Amino acid sequence: QGRNPATGKTLTIKARHYTTFKAGKTLKEKLVKTNVK
Repeated sequence: QGRNPATGKTLTIKARHYTTFKAGKTLKEKLVKTNVK
């Protein structure tokens, strides 16, 4: 739950899940060497 700071009213907030992936330097270098796009 959350609260609106302007009114003080309690709000229900839906759960959200996001998965992110960021390739590291080593992986990027290996992909360049193997010519993978």
